[in-house]
Amino acid sequence: MQYAKLPKTICNEMEKIQRWFLWGDIDHSRKPHPVGWDVCCLPKFDGGLGIKKPHHMNEAFLMKILWNLITNPNDLWCKVLYSKYGRNNDLRVSIKSQPYDSSLWKSLTSIWDQFQQQVVWQLGDGNNINFWLDKWTPSGTSLISITSQSYIDTTLSVRDVVTPSGEWDYNFLSSNLPSTFVF
Repeated sequence: MQYAKLPKTICNEMEKIQRWFLWGDIDHSRKPHPVGWDVCCLPKFDGGLGIKKPHHMNEAFLMKILWNLITNPNDLWCKVLYSKYGRNNDLRVSIKSQPYDSSLWKSLTSIWDQFQQQVVWQLGDGNNINFWLDKWTPSGTSLISITSQSYIDTTLSVRDVVTPSGEWDYNFLSSNLPSTFVF
């Protein structure tokens, strides 16, 4: 569950076992249920029991692996995955799988788009944030989609676009971004 995307049927069966346990159901007799299952799955502060759906937990585990893969690229396990499956690509741009890849890598690629929709970077010192590829702007979009240049350096960090005095390099910004977007 923590390293492979489980099929929907298995997640549904796990959820069925959870329901049976909670309501005391057995195969041949069914007891009345005082509340609906969706209410039981609500967070406690919303009046539910805080029961997690297996499908959501499975995706959360995989997204945590993706997050660690991006934020800790120097960890040994990350280096192994990068060297085996990275195929000389920046994983923040795209992630692809081949039929012969491991089930872990296939699972990570299957939720990549969903993961990308959830990730927004906090700027900090800008050293670890890719200027073009990461979603660090207030709008939550990456700048690569709005650049006015056909060739760009995708290894550029946000810190590289700031002058030594801590101000934005307006010459760089105005020559690479539309005038309506420049800070």
